[in-house]
Amino acid sequence: MSTRPALFMGPWTKYSVLHDVFACTGGTGSPSSSGSWYGANIAQFMPVVLPWPYPVKRFWVWNGSGVVGNWDIGLFSSDGAKLTSTGAFAAAGTNAIQFQAANPTYIAPPGQYYIGISTNSGSQPIFIISQNDRMSRISGCLKLTSAHPLPASFGTPASFTDGIFVMAGFTLTESWF
Repeated sequence: MSTRPALFMGPWTKYSVLHDVFACTGGTGSPSSSGSWYGANIAQFMPVVLPWPYPVKRFWVWNGSGVVGNWDIGLFSSDGAKLTSTGAFAAAGTNAIQFQAANPTYIAPPGQYYIGISTNSGSQPIFIISQNDRMSRISGCLKLTSAHPLPASFGTPASFTDGIFVMAGFTLTESWF
């Protein structure tokens, strides 16, 4: 195993549980054109495993064909505590990846985490990986209502059954490269 951390982390990278689920079920894991968010103030939490310490400096989201409302993206511990996040920020740039600084920068030790993302808009376009609802249950994705901005802890969220994985994650870079 490499001792050098991956440049970007997200729901389809090999360090995500979703990567293994895609491989076992024949899913493509390819982002499709933009789809709409699930509803206002709903958060999705996607599991990711870090095999090495990782400095979370920025989060990213792949905006879709329009921008409406605000995002909040964060890193959560396996028991649901928010470790760092962006705080609410305006969606900007269509069909483009948008970066936002982590506040504060967080050095995540090796372990299991969740990437959490929410928006205050029920129609925010975002690039997605669309699969069936069984994929989201198998992968351990979670959903929380009334969650924008992201809460300090996600408590007891519901299983995510929508079969859509959003294109968002984090990086160790302070600028594009």
